Amino acid sequence: MFCEKCGTKNENGSKFCENCGNPMKSDNPPKKTKTKKKDSGVSKVIGKIKNLPRKTKIIMGVVLVLVVIAIIALFILLNNPVKKVEDYMESYYANYTEKNKEELVEINKIIKSHKNDKKVLNNIKDTTGKTMEKWVKNFNTEYKDVKDLDKAYEKVTGALGKIFKYYKGSKYMLEEDKYDTYIDELEDLYESKKYYLNGKSYQENFDPPGL
Repeated sequence: MFCEKCGTKNENGSKFCENCGNPMKSDNPPKKTKTKKKDSGVSKVIGKIKNLPRKTKIIMGVVLVLVVIAIIALFILLNNPVKKVEDYMESYYANYTEKNKEELVEINKIIKSHKNDKKVLNNIKDTTGKTMEKWVKNFNTEYKDVKDLDKAYEKVTGALGKIFKYYKGSKYMLEEDKYDTYIDELEDLYESKKYYLNGKSYQENFDPPGL
C-alpha cells in the first residue's frame, strides 16, 4: 500500500506512513455487517399458520368460508327491499303517533324505486298484508281495563287509517275493501271486549266478598 502524501510504499495494514507519518487508508474498507430485519407481525402469524397441523388448517379454512358467506348473506338481507319494508312497518306501529309518518315516507320511496319490478311489489304487498293482519290479530288479547283497551284500539285503528290515507288505497299497501274489513273486525272485537270489561268491573265492585 502507498502513502497518499509522499508515495512511499508501506506494508499492508500499516496505520501510518513509515516515511512521513501520514495516516494510511486501507485499500479494503471493512465490510458492513448486515442487520437482520425484524419479522413483521404478519410474517410471524403466517409462520405460525404454516406450522399448524393440516387438519387444523382445514377447519380454519372452513370457518373462514362460513364467516364470509354469513357476511354476504347479511348484506343481501339488509339491502332486501321487502325486508326493509317489513322493518319500517314494525317500527311505524311500535312507535305510532298521529304525527309520525317517517317510516311511511321511506316505504313509499322503496315502492317507487321498484315500480317496474312486479315481483318485488307483490312481495311487498304480501309482507305488508301479513304485518297488518298480525296487528289486528294481536288486538284479540286480554286487557286489564277499558282505558287500556281504548288505548290499544286507538293505536291500531289510527295506524291503519293513516296507512290507508297516506297511500290512497294502493293495492301494494292497503286497499279500501281490506281496510274496511280490518276496521269492522276491530270494531266488533272492541265492543265485545269493552262489554266484558265493563261487566267484570261491575261484578268486582258490587258482588259480596267470597262469592
